[in-house]
Amino acid sequence: MNSKAALISVIVVAVGAAFAVHYMPSSPVTVKGDGVAAATPSLQLPTAQETVSKALPTAVVASAPSSALVSLTAQGAYERYSRLHACAEKRAFDARISQVPSESRAGMQAAARGMEKACDGITDQQLAERLTLLRQAVDAGVPGAISKWIQEGPFGDPTALESRPDDPLVVEWKKEAVEKLKQGADAGSRSALAMSAQLFESDGLLTSRDVPSAIKYWTALGELSDKPATNKNAQTIVRGLSSQVPAEVARKAISEGQDLVKKCCELGKSGPQ
Repeated sequence: MNSKAALISVIVVAVGAAFAVHYMPSSPVTVKGDGVAAATPSLQLPTAQETVSKALPTAVVASAPSSALVSLTAQGAYERYSRLHACAEKRAFDARISQVPSESRAGMQAAARGMEKACDGITDQQLAERLTLLRQAVDAGVPGAISKWIQEGPFGDPTALESRPDDPLVVEWKKEAVEKLKQGADAGSRSALAMSAQLFESDGLLTSRDVPSAIKYWTALGELSDKPATNKNAQTIVRGLSSQVPAEVARKAISEGQDLVKKCCELGKSGPQ
């Protein structure tokens, strides 16, 4: 395994590889979460109830979000979203496994151990509110929330970036998602830095190739790591990317990555997830 693959594998273990599956089939992607400034205006996008309309009964989708959501803190909203997300994943898994021949299910079931109780005590109405909760966390800049928002896809549809790329709502969603992602990376979130570094390395469904930005974020990611091997591997990647742009461009991008770390965090210490 080469140095870049080794570093990517570390990041994937930490933050999940769902984004690579749903959004960037033609290029490697690392996922991340991040702290996002709340200053970015919120778009008037479909609600969480609309995003799950294909999966839940009409009566459930049409009902208003629980008033309990109003009193949740942003961190509390993110924690509740995480539990609901686990239930949504279990339901999706159950739907997939039901289509598999019975003689082939044993391996899948073994891989899903621990998911059995993911939906205990969770109603359809609560599940329908999960993106409302996540949006609350994203707007408040809860670390990790923006990466989950991107993984969920436009309005909860992870296929929309590919199936409806010209839909105005999807275009607006992409624009805001990238803005918030960069805000999180600039705030020093390791998960946001990892996703940004990978996304800007190549053209994809969410971003266009931007080598200077990739250099900047890989530089910061390496310096924020408290693991020497990760730092070394990030430096190797930065050298490779730097050879693809003029020297002065590379130097500027590296300097920006170093400045990012100095502004957001104590050098050599881990930033927020």
